[in-house]
Amino acid sequence: MPVDPPRSAPPTTPPSAGASLVGWIRGGFIDAELAALVWLLIDSRVPVIVASPEDAPSRAARVGTLAGLLAAEQPTARIEQASTVAGLVDAGELGWLSEVEPAAGGTGGGPVERGEVASEPAPIHPGTVLLAADLGPGLGRRWRAATRVLVRSVSRGFGLVSSVAAQSLEEVLASLRSMQVGLREDELSYLGVVLVVSLDEVAVVAGDEGATAVDASDEPTRISIAHYVRPVARDAHGHVQRLGPAVLASWDAVLGEWEHFAWGIYPELAARVGGRAGDFEHEHIHRTQYLAGLARAGVTDPAGVRAALDLYRRDMALGRQH
Repeated sequence: MPVDPPRSAPPTTPPSAGASLVGWIRGGFIDAELAALVWLLIDSRVPVIVASPEDAPSRAARVGTLAGLLAAEQPTARIEQASTVAGLVDAGELGWLSEVEPAAGGTGGGPVERGEVASEPAPIHPGTVLLAADLGPGLGRRWRAATRVLVRSVSRGFGLVSSVAAQSLEEVLASLRSMQVGLREDELSYLGVVLVVSLDEVAVVAGDEGATAVDASDEPTRISIAHYVRPVARDAHGHVQRLGPAVLASWDAVLGEWEHFAWGIYPELAARVGGRAGDFEHEHIHRTQYLAGLARAGVTDPAGVRAALDLYRRDMALGRQH
């Protein structure tokens, strides 16, 4: 697939809360091909999780950048504290009520969390993309229950954009299936895209005399690997199918570029968004070229990028009508 993102100097400061996807491309955090795939999937409410060893504010900024990819008409709900998940219309069935049952003789819910408003939350319906800066303690005192509900909500038609303090997909899954959270394997299969951010300061370079560790502290922070967690499914005969995660793209430190593998599972990705593999591939190519063009033109401010993405959607919708 043709990709022509520009190269620039590596970033030297923590990610800004005002960063954009095109800014990520120009800064070397991601390339246009992977960025286009993330944009295409997030448009169809496929969950996107950032796994990063960065601090909480930096991970929150990453989530904010991804939220900027959503169409203006896409319903969203910010999950800034655990109690907000009580507003999901399916929260009770997803396990929230069983976690916060009132003590004997109480009035329900236990003490209010710091910063919490003691009022009935507005209902949040399926089709909404849930934006949570953290799937972890950042959600507050009831973070374990909230994390379970947020991950389970994906199977009910909600979207999810969030982050986990982790350095690999394995760490993400281990954290969410731990005794503290207790999510089951089938529930974890709905995680969607997991973008692993690398902060490694040592790279291993292959040479004539074998692999050698070299200082890579001047290398930019970037996505080192992107996974697609396949949801549990049933085949035509009703048998449960559990397939392992697939790699969408990975950074090759020796070549200094990303390798892409999403083409191998286009049929699965197309089925996830309700389309055909050929159409999915063509749309991915078009979005890749569009983002690369924005990067070459230097369109990086969040407002400008959001306007450009909305213009692309409108043009594509008009094209389909004719």
